[in-house]
Amino acid sequence: MAPSLSEPFSDSSILIDFVINQGNGVKGLSEMGLKALPKQYIQPLEERMCMTNVQAQESIPIIDMSNPNDPEVENLICEAASKWGFFQIVNHNVPIEVLENVKDATYKFFGLAAEVKNKYSKEHSSSNNVRFGTSFTPQAEKALEWKDYLSLFYVSEEEAFALWPSVCREQVLDYMTKSEVVIKQLLKVLMKGLNVNEIDETKESLLMGSMRTNLNYYPKCPNPELTVGVGRHSDVSTLTILLQDEIGGLFVRGNDGDNWIHVPPIKGSLVINVGDALQIMSNGKYKSVEHRVVANGSNNRISVPIFVNPRPSDMIGPLPELIENGEKPIYKQVLYSDYVKHFFRKAHDGKKTIVNHDVPVEVLENVKDATYKFFGLPAEVKNKYSKEHSSSNNVRFGTSFTPQAEKALEWKDYLNLFYVSEEEAFALWPSVCREQVLDYMKKSEVVIKQLLKVLMNGLNLHEIDETKELLLMGSMRTNLNYYPKCPNPELTVGVGRHSDVSTLTILLQDKIGGLFVRGNDGDNWIHVPPIKGSLVINVGDALQIISNGKYRSVEHRVVANGSKNRISVPIFVNPRPIDMIGPFPELIENGEKPIYKQVLYSDYVKHFFRKAHDGKKTVAFAEL
Repeated sequence: MAPSLSEPFSDSSILIDFVINQGNGVKGLSEMGLKALPKQYIQPLEERMCMTNVQAQESIPIIDMSNPNDPEVENLICEAASKWGFFQIVNHNVPIEVLENVKDATYKFFGLAAEVKNKYSKEHSSSNNVRFGTSFTPQAEKALEWKDYLSLFYVSEEEAFALWPSVCREQVLDYMTKSEVVIKQLLKVLMKGLNVNEIDETKESLLMGSMRTNLNYYPKCPNPELTVGVGRHSDVSTLTILLQDEIGGLFVRGNDGDNWIHVPPIKGSLVINVGDALQIMSNGKYKSVEHRVVANGSNNRISVPIFVNPRPSDMIGPLPELIENGEKPIYKQVLYSDYVKHFFRKAHDGKKTIVNHDVPVEVLENVKDATYKFFGLPAEVKNKYSKEHSSSNNVRFGTSFTPQAEKALEWKDYLNLFYVSEEEAFALWPSVCREQVLDYMKKSEVVIKQLLKVLMNGLNLHEIDETKELLLMGSMRTNLNYYPKCPNPELTVGVGRHSDVSTLTILLQDKIGGLFVRGNDGDNWIHVPPIKGSLVINVGDALQIISNGKYRSVEHRVVANGSKNRISVPIFVNPRPIDMIGPFPELIENGEKPIYKQVLYSDYVKHFFRKAHDGKKTVAFAEL
């Protein structure tokens, strides 16, 4: 046997160093002129594409979008999503030059030197919203995939210009912007097919609250029959919009067992496929179908998918309209970020994603440990997150409450983490605690929704639609609180008496204790003893106002401790700053006299933070 150029990579650590650590990617392997495939890329027999299973006579539908409002076109789209889960669209009004430009930009990015691309790798990128990588999840794969990629999560045009590679950012932004019109047209049609005839702002945010584009590069391969470009999988998205080049290589599982259908590239077309999120939301009417990409022995290939997703914080499940019309739900409500996390924990191995939604004791213990770790960091590290130095107002390390307004300071340090998205959290939150806090918030969100459902039932509001849910819990913030032992605890406070401005607060205590709640009889205070595994729930001012006073936001305080350090981790569940809060219209329509006026929530919060903790006086700001 002739010597093989794959022999230098018989040691996996050498291959990983060359491909991943040095940023050469699979492209670097291909350009070495390998005569045989490195063993790490050889797939098991059952994962290789058997060309005898390809249905040459079958093809997915090709739909002309010249007139998307034509009832016949609408029927074709819904039928394709139901029967195939895949279809191609032509005449979709995304200009051909936009598509060609983004393909050219993809080749330009992957044509950059390894050290330039490597600046965007997991180890070196300044943001998790920009990631250059290879394969799918190399740490979880028994056999690697023959692909390099650049993943670009869209937050804003400003961030894109600041963080995305200059060689491709304008072209990708143009491609995403132009495609968004088509995405909205398709979602409107698909919702209409479910008899959901109105996509309001809340539903649009659920369907397409976040977007990500991948630039995929599949270099030519010495033994394409032994590996895959992408293993069989379904997407976790609502919809995926895929731009192919002229080479082809995408295969979709057919309706007959283990047969596969090739999706031929058509110049100017876009391939549309239903993702798992839409299958779940449609209660199974629309199908998320397995697909895969084969490697090519003679040509390099690229593709540019846009993944249209819910937000990480969204609960996904069958749309309420379907269940109200008598359908039996075949999926439960799941937190989208949990669904995605489960998907990324493993390699591509088909369509098997499942989740559960408890708040395990280990999640609570982990976030407590992470809190101690953060406050154990050197002062100069923590100070990077202070008001003067933090790169974002959504991350703030501080002390006391409002030092500039307090006559006497409080004996407390804190880290304030405002949740926008998982991507931002990974980019901005301290690495020592971000995963633990995210896990705590996500697991707690299920409990929060259960509590709000019960509390709304108590107001004879038996349906929390998406608009109401957004009002009740449109924003979330977590504090890591640290109360160090104090030389004279009787002379100070950990936190002064106050009520929270939230809808609800969910508090995790440690074993030390120190939280006191004002009792019903004058100036009496009740200790809230710590119970392992428990969460303390309290009503905030926003819920008192919204419930027209039925639910009470109560003063509480934290004492200092002379012998032990103490921590606590509250989650503040709030309306959005732009929301008007006041008694629910349903309560007033039932004859109740409003005791609070409508106030802008951001004005309410601003009033609260203008002064030191001095009891429950802010709510007077909203009284009539």
